[in-house]
Formats: sequence, structure tokens, C-alpha cells
Amino acid sequence: MKSYLKSLFQKFQKSYTPDGVYPTIDHWWNQLPDHQRQTNGLRPNIYPPQSLSRQPPNTLDADLYWKFNLDYGTQSQPAYLASVAGGRIWNGVAVITPDNQLLSDASIYMRVDPNNPKKHPIFRQEIQPPTYLDKTVAVLSAAGGNSFFHWIVDVLPRYDLLRRSPDWFQDIDYFIINDLAQGFQRDSLKLLNIPPEKLITAADYPHLQAKRLLVPSFVRHQTCNIGNWAFEFLRQALIPQTILDSDDTNKTRRLYISRNKASSRRLLNEDEILENLQKKGFEKVFLEDYSLTEQIKLFATANSVIAPHGAGLTNLIFCPKNSKVLEIYSPNYVSVSYWNICNQVGLDYYYLFGTGPRPQPFEDPHLRLEDIHVDISEFEAILKEMKIE
Repeated sequence: MKSYLKSLFQKFQKSYTPDGVYPTIDHWWNQLPDHQRQTNGLRPNIYPPQSLSRQPPNTLDADLYWKFNLDYGTQSQPAYLASVAGGRIWNGVAVITPDNQLLSDASIYMRVDPNNPKKHPIFRQEIQPPTYLDKTVAVLSAAGGNSFFHWIVDVLPRYDLLRRSPDWFQDIDYFIINDLAQGFQRDSLKLLNIPPEKLITAADYPHLQAKRLLVPSFVRHQTCNIGNWAFEFLRQALIPQTILDSDDTNKTRRLYISRNKASSRRLLNEDEILENLQKKGFEKVFLEDYSLTEQIKLFATANSVIAPHGAGLTNLIFCPKNSKVLEIYSPNYVSVSYWNICNQVGLDYYYLFGTGPRPQPFEDPHLRLEDIHVDISEFEAILKEMKIE
């Protein structure tokens, strides 16, 4: 009898798991009847698609590593801002419309193919009822938003889309973000002059329904196709004006970014490498010892950066144009994210593999934690290619 009553209760209990999907914001908007459009809104081309160009990276190898030869596309996606009356946000990563549909292109989730949105984890959850706020809430949060790269690249540019609609921006009561636990989160929001009392977190509101939910698009859909507008916003908003205004002759620092305080992707023969670099005027930097503001100043005044692959290279966004960059990889883990950034902000990019067997083309072991050993003769050769003396 108890099990029967339980099943009967569950049958009539409201489900907050989405019933289906709107693949794009246009699919949602186009099905809205006229009377509902009066209380909702869509501004579809805050930034139209932008053309992207990528130069091949520089390397000692005769053939480029295969990931640098893939077709990543030549255009960014148009950037939009939507106003959803009664919209919901779940765990900071899923936007649900009042008719209980997932807004797929506003709910990008890592390792979920945007062309197969039913794989989104929200469809495998028993979702508790939302907390309702009779307010206008703007969504800044994104998947991975507690990590440095995703916070800078995926979260912060959404703020620019909001401020590009001043009539909606002035109505915002709260901004929902992933969390405030990380120093870089607090530092960047302070630089954007967002009042602390207007910040709420997905950690505190795992399922939120707002009277009005403002939803800016993402700058990318798990691709490298990031519009230049996003990088320009980040540079203008976060680099101190005194540095932006200063002559490039004052931007001559040479940085070696060490990962030897980290638990992965450490350069095993770093002392040997540093002996060479310090003679050339490089300074060893542990980015974890610096605030975000200090990291930005470091990179914004540098003309050369050498580092093993790591999230700290997100700061390349702030480097002066034509700065030289050398990214050092393990043969078993390559990400082209920073090559893409260098292309978009106009940096001179090089890469070097550590020692060890190389996988076959199109084979990706994805051993992302593996430490790296560099051949000294190869290292000296690529410095010569970079004209670093």
C-alpha cells in the first residue's frame, strides 16, 4: 500500500527535469506567441559573427602536430542577449524556460556535444523545486566557471553583452555566478565594478527561478571560435589604463612561468632550463603567488613568455601585440587553446615537445597530468628560432 501511495504521489508531483530542448535561442523565440513576446525579449546580434584567422604555429618539427591542422572554422558565433520571464537556472549551467525546455545553446556543458543536448546531466537528475526570486537576475555562470581559464574566457565576457543593453542592464537586481571561493573570481568582479551586494552564487542557489532571467550567449560552443570582441573587452576592462596608454618600449619583461609548485605538468629539468633563461633576462614566476591584478600587470608588460602548458597561460590575453610565446607540451597531452588566443590577440606563438615517444597522428592519450622533460639542445634551438638572445 505504501509503495502504491508513493508511486501515486510521484505521478502527480511536478517534475523540474526539462521535458525537451530548444536547440538555439532562435527556436525558443520563434515559437513564442505574440502576447508572450511582450514580456520576453531577444537581442540577437549584439555582436555579429566575426571572421577569424589562424596562423600555423612555429616549431622545430618538420610536420605540425595534427591538432594544429584541424579545421576549427573561420567565424565566431553571433552574440545575443535574451530576457526570459520566469526562466530558471540550475547549478549555474542549465537555463530552463517556463514551458520546461532546456535552452541548449545557453546551457553548454563540457564533454557534452552541443548537437546532442539530451546528454546534458540535467536530464539524469532528480531536481528539487527552485528558489523563487521576484527580481531580475542576470546569468554570468558557466560550466567550469570555478577554474581560471573558464572563468576568464567563458564567464566574464558575458558581462559585456549585458552592459551593451543599458536599458536592460539598469534593471538587474542580481548577477548569478558560479562561486566566490577563488581569489581570481573576487578580483575580476571588483575590477568590473560589480557591487558585492548584487552577487549571488550557484552554490547558494543551485536551482533558481527569477521573475526575469537575463541570459547572454556564450562566446564559444566548446570550440576555439572566440570572437575578437571578447578579448578586446577583457583587455580594456582588466588591464590598468596606465599600461594600456604606455609605450611598448616599457613592456620588455621576459617571463618564465614555473609549474613546480603544482602537482602536474612540471618541468623536471627546470633548473637546467633556468640557467639558460636567466642569462637572457628571464624572471621565474609562480603565478599562484600573485593576485589576478598582479598577474595581468605581469603579462601586460611582457614581450616574451615561456611556460609548460597550464591555465596560467590564459593571461596571454593581456600581452602586448607581437609578444613571443613558447608553450611546452608533454607528447601525450596537447591543447590548442592558447595557440588560438595568441592568434586572436596577435602574439608570435611557438611550441616545443618534451622528450619521449610521440603518439601516432590522431591518437590522443590525453595524459594531462604528465610531467615534462625538455631536451636542452632542442630548447636552445627554438630560442634561437625565436631570436631570444
